[in-house]
Amino acid sequence: MTISRAVLSSIKPAGNRGSLGIVSSSALNGRLCQNRWFSLPRLPIPKLEDTCRRYLDAQKPLLTPEQYEQTKQVVEKFQKQEGQSPWYDMYLSYRDSIVLNHNPFMIIRATNLIKSAMRFKLSLDEKFLEPDIYHLKPEKSDTDWFKNISSQYARLFCSTRIPELKKDRLATYESARHMLVMRNGNFYVFDAINAN
Repeated sequence: MTISRAVLSSIKPAGNRGSLGIVSSSALNGRLCQNRWFSLPRLPIPKLEDTCRRYLDAQKPLLTPEQYEQTKQVVEKFQKQEGQSPWYDMYLSYRDSIVLNHNPFMIIRATNLIKSAMRFKLSLDEKFLEPDIYHLKPEKSDTDWFKNISSQYARLFCSTRIPELKKDRLATYESARHMLVMRNGNFYVFDAINAN
């Protein structure tokens, strides 16, 4: 997809990650992902004992002596039990709903996904985006490129499928500015784009 120069210049990537923490398409290149993975230096992960000691040192000035002793006991128990097991085992063996209620970092990813989707919607609404162009190998096609039909973008946002008796219908509400999040049978609605 081709984006106007003004939009591209406002994006500031960090390494192979886009401005919203999403891996860029260049990072998904097979050679980059697979061939260089093992050549990366080992992360400087400190020993568990050092991390626990530093945590307690940071907590000491903030807590009363009673709170500090209680925290110290919890940290010592963690160091002897859960702290010794591999981190992924804790997440992958959890038998409840997938990790959203157990992994606070996923809320950041969900927020970034919503933010990116809303930026994309606004760029569609303001006609920043040019038609998608797929470049092809000349030996496989009569042409070097062709334009993708971008009409499907009209129903990408603010659209829904309304069930009816014989045949469902699609409806688009262009003035809609809200998002819907579903969790455990509950529906949460909030405004994702303000009136401005």
